[in-house]
Amino acid sequence: MDRGSDGSAMRMVSIVADITERKAAEDHVKFLLSETAHRSKNLMTVISAVAKRTAANSKTLKDFDERFQGRLQAMARSQDLLVRQDWRSVSLKQLISHQLEAFLDTTASRLVVNGEDLDLSPEAAEAIGLALHELATNAVKHGSLASPTGRIDLAWQIKKGETLELVWKESGAAVSPSPTRQGFGHVVLTEMISRAVNGSVEIGYSTGALSWTLQAPLSSITSQRE
Repeated sequence: MDRGSDGSAMRMVSIVADITERKAAEDHVKFLLSETAHRSKNLMTVISAVAKRTAANSKTLKDFDERFQGRLQAMARSQDLLVRQDWRSVSLKQLISHQLEAFLDTTASRLVVNGEDLDLSPEAAEAIGLALHELATNAVKHGSLASPTGRIDLAWQIKKGETLELVWKESGAAVSPSPTRQGFGHVVLTEMISRAVNGSVEIGYSTGALSWTLQAPLSSITSQRE
């Protein structure tokens, strides 16, 4: 501000700054910090439960270490994808590729993936990611991935516009019959994921084939965030 000899104002300069982008960036940082804190607490609870259930179903310390480390890595792979998307959603196709690449070449003919891509909610991505890990682990030990001729078909569709049907089907190997002892992997593939997505699961066993079918409301699977 310029003033005359008598102290009165002669000229005034006003500056207006648009801080809309800065405020948006600050709000986004606050959201990420809040979401990280929330997810971290939930993740610690899940890890604790997984550790206890894995220990309860492990015969030796080595067995526990292998199973627990595998499940931790599966959860970490889902978390990696969530972090890349600011905890908002995860592509179903990316989740499948990210989880199964530890077990086989996801571009090879042994894995056939068919379905229109979906944006999963964080909760659905975490649950489905762990289920895919359990299915692949079982396939390596007892199913189609234990044989060079084995194959996995993974397909999904939206039924009546409101229900997701996701089907994992193995073929080309002498898959073990329905197990008499159901460990934590079975809990993950049935109870845990059913609760997480408000859905239902069916598992079928037959000679040379295993099938796992998840059905859940689309509203419980897809991301609702803009």
